Amino acid sequence: MQKGILTTFFVILALIGVVMIANYSISIHAVPNLGEYLASTTPTFATQATSTVTESRVTLGVATSTASTTIRITPNIVKEPTIPLKTSNKKIIHVIVATTTEAMSLGLGERASLPSNYGMLFIFASAGKPGFWMKGMQFPIDIVWVDGSKKVVGIASDVSVQSYPDLYFPPVPVSYVLEINSGAVKNFGIATGTKLTF
Repeated sequence: MQKGILTTFFVILALIGVVMIANYSISIHAVPNLGEYLASTTPTFATQATSTVTESRVTLGVATSTASTTIRITPNIVKEPTIPLKTSNKKIIHVIVATTTEAMSLGLGERASLPSNYGMLFIFASAGKPGFWMKGMQFPIDIVWVDGSKKVVGIASDVSVQSYPDLYFPPVPVSYVLEINSGAVKNFGIATGTKLTF
C-alpha cells in the first residue's frame, strides 16, 4: 500500500516536472532574443551627423541566434551637460552653460563642429557689454545678445572664423550671450525682440 502511494507520488511529481519544462520552453520561445529584438526595433540616438563627422558601424551578433543587426551610430560631439532653451516659436536649442572664466574664455573654440540644435549660453553676474572674438573657432556662428529679461537685443550674424582678432560687442548692456551655428537664428526664428525661455 505504502509502495503504491510512493509510486503515485513520484508519477505525479514527474508529470508536474514535464508540465513545468514545457511551459518554460514555450515562454523562452515567446520572448525574442537580443538579435530578434534589435532587428524589430529602430534604435534612436540623440545626435546628428555633420559633414565633418565619421560614422561608425557596429554589428551585434548574438551567440544563441543566427540574427545580427547593423546599427548606425553617429559620434556625439557634445559631451557637456546641457539645458533646454526655448525660442518664442517653441523650438528648443540644447545649450551648454558657460559661467566660469575658463569656460567663457574658451567658448566654442577648439571644436570641429556643433550639432544644428545646440549652442552655448554665457551667463554674466551683472549686465555689461562683453567683447567676443573667434579665437580658436573652426566654424562660423551667430552671436545673440540677450538682456536681463531674456529678450534678444541684438544679433551678430554669420561671424566668420577669419574675423579673428576682431571683437564683437552688444549694442546695449546684456546679461546673457548665446552662440549658435551660423544661420541658426533664421532656423530658430530668433530676431531682435524675441523672448527666450531658459
